[in-house]
Amino acid sequence: MSAQTLHISGLTVGYGSRCIIRDLNVSPIAAGGVTALVGPNGAGKSTLLRAIAGLLPATGKVVLNGRDLLAMSRQERAKLVGFMPQSLPAGVGLSVLETIVTALKVASPVANEKLLRRRAVAVLERLNAVHLALDPLERLSGGQRQMAGLAQALAPDPELLLLDEPTSALDLRHQFHIMRTVRELVRAGGRSAVIVLHDLALAAQWADTIVVLRGGGLHVEGPPAVAVTPDMLRDVYGVTAEVIDLGAGALHIAIKDLAEADAPVRQATASTS
Repeated sequence: MSAQTLHISGLTVGYGSRCIIRDLNVSPIAAGGVTALVGPNGAGKSTLLRAIAGLLPATGKVVLNGRDLLAMSRQERAKLVGFMPQSLPAGVGLSVLETIVTALKVASPVANEKLLRRRAVAVLERLNAVHLALDPLERLSGGQRQMAGLAQALAPDPELLLLDEPTSALDLRHQFHIMRTVRELVRAGGRSAVIVLHDLALAAQWADTIVVLRGGGLHVEGPPAVAVTPDMLRDVYGVTAEVIDLGAGALHIAIKDLAEADAPVRQATASTS
């Protein structure tokens, strides 16, 4: 797989007459790295991911290695982009394995059924989730459904991974496993990953670049130590905080107060190694 670069320029996205993202430009996202989208609720993070995935009407340019994703058919885009939503749809009477095979058929509608099932099992093995293969999707816990959703996104071996809160329902062990697996896949396969995360500590630990959205626009972008600053935390999140560079790629974020009212000191430590 050749190196890919994702370009987002002049992107405007909305729901009906309501504009969520307006004229967004982001620095090129190179292959081999993880980009975290962070920002407060309503900043446009999930909207941006869904627009890139072709699930929302948008204007502007989203170009992956010279190919405009917004101009592609659903099948063409499914071969290049793996999208994991915040939650899988309810009322799906399929097993985990069947949902992955169904996702694979979108990208490869004429592929052999046995081959697709082998690919589905292989991705579940990679995620240490093969034990879920025959379980009905409707009976899974929140964390198990997250694993199933990630498996669907990974199964077509896409050039671009779009993951919306992939760790939100997972415990610390599984968060670490998922983020490490995604980073390994990205670095080894010459692909890109754009991940929505609410947890700044998790974003700083695993992302090569952090893109901070605010009010549907770009506030700041860069490596964790550049993007996560006291000014950003005050302006975007409304908190007074100290950010300490501990060296060797480690950040310590100490939240001291809320901008609107007094609050107890809260601390979070993040390692970007």
